[in-house]
Amino acid sequence: MNSGLEVYTSSELVEELTRRGTWVGVVIASVDEARPPITTHHRRFELRFNTETLDIAHVRLLLEGVLTQLPQIEDAAP
Repeated sequence: MNSGLEVYTSSELVEELTRRGTWVGVVIASVDEARPPITTHHRRFELRFNTETLDIAHVRLLLEGVLTQLPQIEDAAP
């Protein structure tokens, strides 16, 4: 069953989410579309968050917490 979301680009979906005034969160998305076949070699990313609900200090704390949970590059699967 399709939700209809597959017809939108990643950028359009991120834009729709981040423009909502009640949204609290961070999106890290590949600048390049990840349409099939999906590759894992994305090199350019953008960070999006709602500046009305989060300030840069909170975003930084959130990202620092996420980074401590990620494996080191050498340990990560290709």
